[in-house]
Amino acid sequence: MKKTFLELGIPLPLYEAPVEASDDYAGDETCCICGTPDAPCFNLGIGTALIIPCPSCATDNGLNVSEQESAHCRECGVSIPFPQDVAARMEPKVCYRCLRAGKAAITKDTEFGMVSWEQGFSGVTDGVPGLRQNQFDNVVIDADADWVGVRLPQEIMSELMRTPNYRTWQGECWLFCCRYPMTFVGEWGHEQFVSAR
Repeated sequence: MKKTFLELGIPLPLYEAPVEASDDYAGDETCCICGTPDAPCFNLGIGTALIIPCPSCATDNGLNVSEQESAHCRECGVSIPFPQDVAARMEPKVCYRCLRAGKAAITKDTEFGMVSWEQGFSGVTDGVPGLRQNQFDNVVIDADADWVGVRLPQEIMSELMRTPNYRTWQGECWLFCCRYPMTFVGEWGHEQFVSAR
């Protein structure tokens, strides 16, 4: 039987599928944030950010891991350097504890548009063309292109960004039901479809 993250002792509320279905799980590695060795870790690549407090005003800011560049604080404008010890790593990894503590953010594609650290701070998804839904408040991103985002509660955006991506050839798209992200349970075979009737 395939193990889940819960069975490994690292539960993820939105991810109940076998560990092998994750695109991000790296196994036991050294965390690039806290330095803990042999910890269950997740890859930080394209679409991920380190969440770093501003040294001047303590406002959280997202620094793009793939660009590995300094950024200006979104609140006070002070320069925030990209951590050199993370930049020195070929493939940085974040441990379960740091990910769940919100020290890193993994971008999610959802049925309401992308949710990355930028959207997490603004509270609005980046949108979808022609989106029509009635679960959340719609926000017009671009009226000319009929691009509509959705205002999501902070706890939902945070939970999505603290969840690893799943492997798919069609492209990940996190679905919602009853105003909350659905839990990924993995691939269903014929047996699961028959038993769910």
